[in-house]
Amino acid sequence: MIHCFISGQQEEGERIKVPESTRERAQMPTATDALWQRRLSEQPTRQLRPLTAPLLHTLRNLPLGFRLWRQAREERGGRDPVLDASGGQASSSGLPAGGMGGGCVGRSWRGDFEPGLILPNGRGQAPVVPANQFSVFIEPDGEDSEATVLNPGIPPTDRLGAWDWSFVGEESYYSALFPRAWTVYDEPEPRLRLTSRQISPVIGNNYKESSLPACVFVWTLENLDQEDEITASLMFTWQNGTGAASDALGGHANTPFTRPHPERVVMDHTQWRVDERGGKTHASSEPLSFAIAASSPDSDAHITVRSCWATNSDGAEVWKDFKRSGALEENWDALGKASQEGQTLGAAIAVRVTIPPGEHRQVEFALAWDHPVVEFGAGRRYTRRYTRFYSQHGDSAAQLACDALVQYPQWERLIEQWQAPILDDKRLPGCGGTVWLQDELSAKEEKPRREKRETDGQEEEQSDVGRWACLESQEHRLYNASDALFYASFALIANWPQLQLALQREVAAATLREDSRMVDVLATGRQAPNKVRGAVPYDMGTPADDPWVALNAYNIHETSSWKGKLGLLPASHLSPSTELTEAADLNSKFVLGVYRDFVATQDKRFLADVWPAVDAALRHLQQFDRNKDGMIENEGLPDQTYHSWTGGLWVAALSAACAMAQALQLADDSVAQHYRDLHQSAARVYNESLWNPSGYFNYDTSTSTHHDSIQADQLCGQWYARACGLPSIAPDKRIVTALKTVFANNFNEGKRGAVNGMRPDGRVDYACLHSSEAWPGTTFALAACMMGEGLVDQAFITAAGVCGSIYEDLGYWFRTPEAWDGSGNYRALGHMRPLAIWAMQWAWTQRNHRLSSASTPTSS
Repeated sequence: MIHCFISGQQEEGERIKVPESTRERAQMPTATDALWQRRLSEQPTRQLRPLTAPLLHTLRNLPLGFRLWRQAREERGGRDPVLDASGGQASSSGLPAGGMGGGCVGRSWRGDFEPGLILPNGRGQAPVVPANQFSVFIEPDGEDSEATVLNPGIPPTDRLGAWDWSFVGEESYYSALFPRAWTVYDEPEPRLRLTSRQISPVIGNNYKESSLPACVFVWTLENLDQEDEITASLMFTWQNGTGAASDALGGHANTPFTRPHPERVVMDHTQWRVDERGGKTHASSEPLSFAIAASSPDSDAHITVRSCWATNSDGAEVWKDFKRSGALEENWDALGKASQEGQTLGAAIAVRVTIPPGEHRQVEFALAWDHPVVEFGAGRRYTRRYTRFYSQHGDSAAQLACDALVQYPQWERLIEQWQAPILDDKRLPGCGGTVWLQDELSAKEEKPRREKRETDGQEEEQSDVGRWACLESQEHRLYNASDALFYASFALIANWPQLQLALQREVAAATLREDSRMVDVLATGRQAPNKVRGAVPYDMGTPADDPWVALNAYNIHETSSWKGKLGLLPASHLSPSTELTEAADLNSKFVLGVYRDFVATQDKRFLADVWPAVDAALRHLQQFDRNKDGMIENEGLPDQTYHSWTGGLWVAALSAACAMAQALQLADDSVAQHYRDLHQSAARVYNESLWNPSGYFNYDTSTSTHHDSIQADQLCGQWYARACGLPSIAPDKRIVTALKTVFANNFNEGKRGAVNGMRPDGRVDYACLHSSEAWPGTTFALAACMMGEGLVDQAFITAAGVCGSIYEDLGYWFRTPEAWDGSGNYRALGHMRPLAIWAMQWAWTQRNHRLSSASTPTSS
């Protein structure tokens, strides 16, 4: 997952002060107020619960609820459910380790590792592996030596009992600024300050290093004693596996390697698949290996390894050596031998240094994993993006670890250059499951081949940046969900624009496809065609099936005949088909996204390539204009993200189509004229029929009791229009007035963000489950819209409330959910929509450019 590096600011006076010398040596940013911090002794935030629907909504939707439960139960028999409300849990998560799209290793701010996130199964919660730790040895000064695991968590009860788990963490703290994190330890020895710097190669506008499955931990050891030297050792231990039960099925082996230093270990892992129904196991064809490595610029550093030891024991075979001298003894008899069933293997590497009085030493550890082949549920196999630069055979972990130790200084320079424009802008307040694939593997030839894509009868070679897929959330295991990408894609277009163009090409090709397979529609219990030509797919599939081939894994509603997403609406909202609505969701969002990407890149070839899909998407929507007035009507069903709240998207999308036709200089001007006429009609109807004299745009034009609700995201069409430099969808005065109305009415939950729907009398709109929620992602989008219209103070106040909830009050750091209620209980952890915070940066940059242009004198 991509993370923003703007984090939540603590209250004034609570900031943890970092000593200047430590900050400089650990290369912490000067803008320390941008760091998210926690003391290691703090207990994890209270466990919040998944959102549950109120009783009234539950009763109204019992048939849908039963079908969802039945589908999840059936899927659990053979694969992970696509939609599973129990899929995620809030925890003390910290910054994940590793680049993008190669699988990541989760790591908590207390020091726990979660290697299970390497596998592309879409699960956001992985087991913590107790053996994966950093430990410190301090040579005695006339007393017994001291060795401690640097983790204040609860020690495992059935293993590693010989290790010292007494570390408290009261004088230690964690700081994070994606993609780096720092942990400062002023214990267990007061004379010795340890600082660990976690560095992952996530770099803006970089398409090589950003894909690497590796991470470096740079440790600085400072001797605070001005008279005596201190000898200390750091040990990094790692289990061969992902923490699953299959780690103990045997067949794994650890070996040391030399490249160019001898003190490094590679762990070859045989993946075992367990058939839960038949109780059988078999080896997977997807290779997986790990490597840990160490180095130090200090020529006197002493590096030792223990390549093989049993992690499901008391751990004494490793700990007794480390505690005695801070060094390890190799087990030569076990090298390269496969583990037996019931045994889990680990490796350890230790670096011992002596620090003179008042000086410091540096120790570097690398962690790398090599999982080059991804096989999805239907059996289709792909190589990951990083295999363009490394082998596809699963033997690159050692080289990845070595390269990481050599290249991490360059990573940091590039990261700092990428972040500097934001961190150095003093006007900004201090605040705060992907796969990246390269080639498809032929099942017969086992050779990589360049994927071809059919676009309206023409073949085009896949972009050189590979194929990008991002899960909607931990509980919604859907790749590249179009609705959420409308918000999240600002992160891609701002930082990795070529990935965004490649993704849009995939969506364009899918829009022109047709899939007549009949699928179950859970909302109605009936069947419908899976995909029709011209309908933008809701998603590009699920890891449990065949992504990019089997589209629309989301099947709650019939996505090809609606204009967006969502359900759970009461019967009173099922309106006549002639009712005017603010509809046109997925197709309009795709059109606007395409134009924004063209504005950002000025890539006319891209625009020409996807124009057939843009035209098809708009003409598909136009069929829902039953009365031929230019505005789309609701189909009498919940058929877009907010049912009937987003007609401004249609107006903005038509404006974008006019601009694209002009940019392409289409030979047939009748096409451009068609969209100009349609846009003029739609804008007139939109403004005449939906404007409420109280100062906002109504929910719809029905006679329902909720037709005049105030929706927080009612101007998402205007947000994109402004971001793309298009004309406003309504008079500017109305736009500003509507935003002020939302600001005054939809924030009744304090700093939780904007409630999606409010009644004019100040009550929350409980028409459906989603209308009563606050969505962090749409709140960030609302803030970006405010900023684009000059309401800068309101924009930062709006966003600050969400950041405070994420990083302080609710403990959702690095796992921001799709939604929460007034109590903070969540729905869909790790959702992509909150990446809309990058839309705020987009709007901020546009604003500064306009101000700069206005202040520059024009030449005579």
